[in-house]
Amino acid sequence: MKKVGLSLFLLCFAALTTGQPVRLPEIALKSDTISNYTVPDSCAEVLPDVDEKWSIADVIGRLRSRFIPFAQKLPPTVPIINAYWFHYRIKNDLASDAKISLDAPDSEDEYYVLSAKGPPARYESGRYNSRKTRMKWGNFVPLLLKAGAIYDIYQRSWNHKKGTALLFGTIIESTDTAIITNYINAIDNGRELYSTLHLEEAFMIGLLLLAAVFTIFFYKVTRENVYIYFALFATFLAINRFYNIFQQFFSVHDENLGYYVRWLGLAWPALSFCELQFYRRFF
Repeated sequence: MKKVGLSLFLLCFAALTTGQPVRLPEIALKSDTISNYTVPDSCAEVLPDVDEKWSIADVIGRLRSRFIPFAQKLPPTVPIINAYWFHYRIKNDLASDAKISLDAPDSEDEYYVLSAKGPPARYESGRYNSRKTRMKWGNFVPLLLKAGAIYDIYQRSWNHKKGTALLFGTIIESTDTAIITNYINAIDNGRELYSTLHLEEAFMIGLLLLAAVFTIFFYKVTRENVYIYFALFATFLAINRFYNIFQQFFSVHDENLGYYVRWLGLAWPALSFCELQFYRRFF
């Protein structure tokens, strides 16, 4: 009889311990002036969203036990896909309310913030997300965390390009820092919008287009095709060098169009063809 009782006890204990997900350690917030703080691997877990149709009710309900501890080397069973769910916990250890922001570096990010009181609060952001909530001009979601409160955050990250979970993630920083960096310096003052690299590329683009115009003039005089190929080579090279400038411009003014900037890379085949033809005709 004692063996039967012991067996039942062990079965119940195993069911309770294996059926419940392991509680994640909280990210202890000691200051609301932090900048570029990356969520540690030990404080996060990931769930691959293969079919891209799970809701927050599914994730915190029947799928809760399927989360995988986030690590630098994920198991081979985790596929390379477009969407992942992440879960991490933040505790405000400050004596007062804290203003922090969750940076959204992916194409589209959804955040569900769960606290001890009330239903989950939902926010959207992301580099190419036209349905942003809160800050329309920045890729981050500002939050107000109550003193001593613990928040469970479920983040659904989606990218246009497939990748491993290591390419997805979130950065936590002070809301005041995010506003200064993303709005005041970048938009109001323009200090962090363009760099010296963009100025140098703009100068080179001007020289290339000017060279193309003069080369076409030489073609009009000599009627030799070598000048046409050099003009096309200079033009396609100038178009390709617009990449960084356009990427930075659309990152502030229209990030949905910024997604298509990468197609400027298609100028490389035409550029190579014109360059080869130029050398072939010239020599």
